[in-house]
Amino acid sequence: MAEPLLQVLNVSKSFGGVKALDNVSLRVERGSLTLLIGPNGSGKTTLLNIVSGVLSPDAGKVLFKGIDITHLKPHERFRLGIARSFQTPRLFSSLSVAENLLVPLRNYAEERPLSILLSNSWVASEALAARDARRLLQLVKLEDCWSKRSSELSGGQSKLLEYARTVIGGPELVLLDEPLAGVNYAVAQEIMRRLADLRKAGLGLLVVEHRLDLAMEYADYVYVLHQGRVISEGPPSKIVDDPRVAEAYLGGSECSL
Repeated sequence: MAEPLLQVLNVSKSFGGVKALDNVSLRVERGSLTLLIGPNGSGKTTLLNIVSGVLSPDAGKVLFKGIDITHLKPHERFRLGIARSFQTPRLFSSLSVAENLLVPLRNYAEERPLSILLSNSWVASEALAARDARRLLQLVKLEDCWSKRSSELSGGQSKLLEYARTVIGGPELVLLDEPLAGVNYAVAQEIMRRLADLRKAGLGLLVVEHRLDLAMEYADYVYVLHQGRVISEGPPSKIVDDPRVAEAYLGGSECSL
């Protein structure tokens, strides 16, 4: 079996006397969309924070492409090819939509001042970045907002910009925390279609989402967290039929996904 893009191995995390994660393991393959679900307080965002480097685990390891990244800082993981979004878009309100989109690029000419003085190759690089930004804004239907300040966007538009900003740097692993929250059904469908396109392009996606009616349709594999533990995993069809999921996540076996 090929080495997975991401491996979380026996990770635990406590806050005071509360155990947010208890010996959690999961994997994300290249070219797959892995869905992480569970009731509020089950540890989903804590796990994303550990994978992205915002938090450190009390025990366990995180491997990216076989490399132990457990103790790397968020910006170091970003440089390796891990990008994430947050439940609430964290945009730079004083910058334009285009400027917000260009912030996460991983290759900055400004970091090599000598090369700027000795060569004008940075001009072509900047032009290519601008073309990529315009292409992404067209994909998320924000091309007419290019020069607007991000503070002028609606909630749904802010979500779409956050999504575009997450993927523009060319990551290999994308972590998304409730990308469909607060957006209407049509926008949510568009976001999921775009995520499916990323999967086809070979990226790995780890997605936390509550809108299962949409997310399960696109997921390749699902992990269910409850009280900090993985209580079920498998393809969506297995999760739908698992009574433990109905009991823990939906509150009773009478419910269905």
